[in-house]
Amino acid sequence: MSSRLDGRFDERVVSALRSVSRGSFALVVVTGLLVLAGWAFDISVFKSVLPGLVTMKANTAAAFVLAGLALGLLWDEEAQRGRRLAAQAMALVVALVGLATLAEYVFGWDLGIDQLLFKEPWGAVQTFAPGRMAPATAACFLLLGSALLLLGGRRAYWLTQSLTLAAHLISVVTLLGYLFNAGMLYGAGPYTTIALHTSFAFFVLSEGILFSRPSCGLMAIVSSDSAGGVMARRLLPAALGVPVVLTWFRLLGQQARLYESEFGLLLLVVSLVLVLVVLIWVIARSLTAMDARRKAAESRFANILDIAADGIIAIDEDHRITLFNQAAERIFGYDAGEVVGRPLDLLLPARIAEGHRDHVNRFRDEAVNARRMGERREIFGRRKDGSEFPAEASISKSDPQEPATFTVILRDVTEQKRAQEKRRRHAAELERSNKALEDFAYIASHDLQEPLRKIQAFGGRLKVKCGSVAPDALEDLGRMESAAARMQTLIDDLLEYSRVATTPQPLVTVDLSETAREAVSDLCLRIEQTGGRVFIGDMPAIEAVRSQMRQLIGNLIWNALKFRRPDAIPLVNVYGQVTNGDALCQLFVEDNGIGFDEKYLDRIFQPFQRLHGRSEYEGTGIGLAICRRIVERHGGTITAKSAQGLGATFIVTLPTTQSKEDKAA
Repeated sequence: MSSRLDGRFDERVVSALRSVSRGSFALVVVTGLLVLAGWAFDISVFKSVLPGLVTMKANTAAAFVLAGLALGLLWDEEAQRGRRLAAQAMALVVALVGLATLAEYVFGWDLGIDQLLFKEPWGAVQTFAPGRMAPATAACFLLLGSALLLLGGRRAYWLTQSLTLAAHLISVVTLLGYLFNAGMLYGAGPYTTIALHTSFAFFVLSEGILFSRPSCGLMAIVSSDSAGGVMARRLLPAALGVPVVLTWFRLLGQQARLYESEFGLLLLVVSLVLVLVVLIWVIARSLTAMDARRKAAESRFANILDIAADGIIAIDEDHRITLFNQAAERIFGYDAGEVVGRPLDLLLPARIAEGHRDHVNRFRDEAVNARRMGERREIFGRRKDGSEFPAEASISKSDPQEPATFTVILRDVTEQKRAQEKRRRHAAELERSNKALEDFAYIASHDLQEPLRKIQAFGGRLKVKCGSVAPDALEDLGRMESAAARMQTLIDDLLEYSRVATTPQPLVTVDLSETAREAVSDLCLRIEQTGGRVFIGDMPAIEAVRSQMRQLIGNLIWNALKFRRPDAIPLVNVYGQVTNGDALCQLFVEDNGIGFDEKYLDRIFQPFQRLHGRSEYEGTGIGLAICRRIVERHGGTITAKSAQGLGATFIVTLPTTQSKEDKAA
């Protein structure tokens, strides 16, 4: 079982504890350095805090500096290997100093480490081994040095914190000894007693080690966002502080002769009972509020489950159903009471039930917490009436620390499959229709070219011959030439339409602004004839067939000029923009012409569709069909918006880059 319970903590508490840890190592280092300075410059207040108190030994101060630096290097759990090794080396020195000093006490040795840094004469305060740290001090350094060694290895959080708590207990006991003037709590016979600021430094250092990993080991419950974590954070400070404060006040009253010892003891007991009752009531009230919020959240969650459009099914580690929402009831035809507690196989076709169990078991052992099912092959469900249906589903699992449970979100995609199949058939029919139209256009245009050339040639000869013989026939011959010219235009458009669909051309980077200016240059004579004006705005560059982009923009501009209002100068505005994170380009062609009724929007891009039948609007009805074909060949779309008499705007959406499949096409 892991020592870490990720994702279940109050982040504010974790951050606060880690901030305390960061400050504690700095305080320990500063304390050690000040004591060393006191020994170096004989500053008594740095060595013993108050006159008459025992001094912190020089090797004790040095060990505090090393321990504080080690904690500082290990404060970041993801510290680099070099920092960890340096910290572990310092922690090892601290542990060895403590171990060596304890060995000196136990075996009566003198290893020469007691006065290695500074010489301390025999004095009144210490009665045994000058310069040697107290046995309690040595024990704390052994415990905390070992804890820092384990902390640097990123493992064994429980053991690390257990060693730290043992040292923390020693520091608390000695501090209480100073608070209550109980020398037995901070001294041991003839041996050196532990100094006041030594006890305080151990208290701070042990807190720093504990709080450096607030979401691990024994500390996990303290920083948990659960009710237990809230209770621990509120009770622990009170349990540690309230008895101490009340006992101290009781002793002050007794020393001031305000009451006898028996009354003081009774007063202490009553005070503790009252404080505990108040604490229990406050915490119970808080937990009750938390429970109410939890129940409200569960109620909202239950409502969400009920109104969800997708089926939501939960199963336990034995693959038995534990949750079945209303959408699942609609999909499968079962009531929740009919399936809860029964195996999931009830909802699966027999042929895939065993494979599904294996899939779930493999997913349980994987590191990922969620997965979409059916990525490799389709999945199916089985309704109460035995019928099967295709489904889309995703699965998630519970926290690894809890019993294995799985939640499946499932959607019946029967209608989507039918719609996809319908679209596929429609696309195939459209493709066949387009292919037939392309073949017809190509064959018909070629078959019509030869007789049309003869009509044009013989019409010209007849016009010359009849000029002097039958002047009245010239008008009829002119009509014939005009009809032949229109037929030639139609044939050329049909050929162009078929070439767009069948002729592969290379994709290059095309500057649409420059291409639009080239298209305007091609149309300059027509633009002059209409008296119109064309404005070209900024447009991006895309990957496309250059000639087809020029034809697309030219066709749209000419279409805008052609359907102009007789009472206004035709104005055309061409501009573009990129959208969808620069993945798409939108090209706009706006005009102030006669417009069209949008109910005919589906027709205007089809071949031979002419919404304006008046003779002044020339054309074959293929220009916009060619535009649509060019756009679709580039993986884009074309549409328009308009109102009669208020102009029109054509909108072309194209990908800025083409996929490999599009390029191959």
